[in-house]
Amino acid sequence: MATPPIERATFVASWDAAVAVLPPDWSDLYCEVELTSTDYLERAALLMAPANPARYGGKPGFRFRCSRVFGYGVDDAMARRCLARLDEGGIRGTFQILRALSDTHPVQTQGPVWYVGGRSV
Repeated sequence: MATPPIERATFVASWDAAVAVLPPDWSDLYCEVELTSTDYLERAALLMAPANPARYGGKPGFRFRCSRVFGYGVDDAMARRCLARLDEGGIRGTFQILRALSDTHPVQTQGPVWYVGGRSV
């Protein structure tokens, strides 16, 4: 008897689900893509390049910022497209939003600064 395939959410489906529960005025996100294998790291970095992915900690994956209207980070449409490129490339893993801000109004700056582990991201 064959084992049924394991259903996994795609990166895009995870993005859509995460963004759907955010307030309508969300402005900034700090996100994480965790890969199921270190074998995916180089290819995923290339596919995620427009999002300026950064390695963080020992997990096989990346973190990136997303800005919806203005400020620092990849545009939300490009973030979604980068995640779609991972799906199209057969890369597996998980996506999550680590931090979110709503209705920010920077004054003479590109946007909020988050500190994680003692360094700005």
